Amino acid sequence: MERREPTQEDIARQRKHSIGLRSTQINRAVLTQGVYVFDATVTDKGDDLSTVVSIIPEKASFATPFAIYHAESAIAADAFGKALGAHRIPANFKHDSFEFPLHRKVSTSCNFSLSGKKLTITMHGTPRRTVMRGLKLDSRVVYFLRLTETLGIEIRHGDQTCYFGTIVQEGSGISRPALAAHRGTVNAGIREKSKDWERVNPFYESVFVGGDDSGDDHTYVGYATRDREQFPRGATRSTCMHCAAATSLTIEHCTPKWLADRLAVTPVTAKILCEPCNKTFGAELEDPIAELYDTKMLTDPAHRILVSRWAVKTAIMLSAVSNVSIRQELFDFVEGRETDSSVSVYWCDNARSLLDSGYHYVVTKFRPELAADSFLFAMSFGATSFVVARTPTELGTLPLIDRWAPSFLPGQASGEDIKIHDWIMRNKFGVDLYYGGYRDRPAQKR
Repeated sequence: MERREPTQEDIARQRKHSIGLRSTQINRAVLTQGVYVFDATVTDKGDDLSTVVSIIPEKASFATPFAIYHAESAIAADAFGKALGAHRIPANFKHDSFEFPLHRKVSTSCNFSLSGKKLTITMHGTPRRTVMRGLKLDSRVVYFLRLTETLGIEIRHGDQTCYFGTIVQEGSGISRPALAAHRGTVNAGIREKSKDWERVNPFYESVFVGGDDSGDDHTYVGYATRDREQFPRGATRSTCMHCAAATSLTIEHCTPKWLADRLAVTPVTAKILCEPCNKTFGAELEDPIAELYDTKMLTDPAHRILVSRWAVKTAIMLSAVSNVSIRQELFDFVEGRETDSSVSVYWCDNARSLLDSGYHYVVTKFRPELAADSFLFAMSFGATSFVVARTPTELGTLPLIDRWAPSFLPGQASGEDIKIHDWIMRNKFGVDLYYGGYRDRPAQKR
C-alpha cells in the first residue's frame, strides 16, 4: 500500500496552534512532531493533584510536545498503537472534543529518552525493544520535552485518527500528563523564545483525550484572615457576566467591600461586571445588607428574602472567579423574580467559626454526570454561616442550619461538629472531600 503523506488539511490543523513542526519518514510512515500552543483563562492548574485546591485564575499560555504518526495502513496503525500502549479512538472522534493532544492515561508500555536533540522511544520488557531511535527534533520541541517530560502521540491512517497516547520520559515517575504554562496570552516571544515556562498539572482530565469519562468535580477553598489569605486575584472577563454587555468592566468586590472593611481583611475583587450592573447590585443589595449587619438585624425574619438574595449574589460572584458556570436561575433569584424550588438558601447565626478572623468560603465545580447544572457554595464569617445550592431535587432539612428559601425549615439537631459543605457533598452527592495543603500568602496590608 502506498505511504500516505499528510494532507494540506492536516498541515493547516497542525500549524494553527503549533511551532517547531518537522516531518520525517520512518518505517514506511511519516512522523510529524512539534509543540501545540494556545492560550486560555484558567483556574484549574497547579503542582498538587489533591481534590480540594486553591484557585488562581489568570490568562495563560499552554504548550505540550506532540507527534503524529501517519501509518501506511490500518494494520500498521494498530501495530504501532499497541506497541506504544496508546488508546483506540472511536470512529466518531472529533478534534474539537479536547483541548490538549494528550491521552489522559500515561502509557505503561514504553518511555522516551533524549540525547541532545534526538528522541528515542523504548518499549518495556525483557529484552527492551527500541520502537524509534535517534529522531532529530527542533530545539524548541526539545525545550518543552525536557520541561514537561510528556509527549502526546496521535496515530492516523488516511483521514481517521485511530489512536491517542501519552508517553513520559524514562525515570520521570509521572503518572499523569503534564503541560507547560506561561503567564499571558500567546505571542511570538512567549511561543518561540521565552524560557520562563513552568510545568503544571491540569486538575480537570476532560481537557485531555479520553477525559470525558473521568471524574471532574472539584472543590475550591478561599479565605482571608488578618494574617494569611488564599483566593483568586486578577480574574477578568470580556463581557459583563450579568447582562453580557461588551463594555469596559468595573472592579466588582466579590467579597462585599463593606464586609471586608468591617472584618479588616482583603476582599476578592475581579473585573466581571459592567458599571450599571455593579451600581444596581450595590444600591439594591449591598447598602441595605450592610445596614442590617451593623444593626444586628440580618437574622430578622422580616428580612429573610432580602438577605437570601444577597447571599445568592455573593455566592455567584465568588464562584464566578473560580471558573464555575452560573445558571440563569441563580440570577433570577437575586433579582427577585419567581424561580422554582431548585435554588435553596440556608442560614445560621451561631456557627462555629472556622477562622480566628476574616471570612472563609467553599465552592464545588461539578462534573455533568454527577450532578448536571448543580451549584453548591458555603461561606462563613464570624458566627454567621450560609449555604447556597441549586440541585435537581430539594436538599430538604440539613443539620444545624435553617433553610430560609424557598421556604423556612428549621435545621436538625446534631451532636456532630460538622463542616456543612462537606456534609452535603457526602450525604447528598456521595462524594467525600480530601483536603490537600493550601498555598496561601501573607495578608495584604490595608
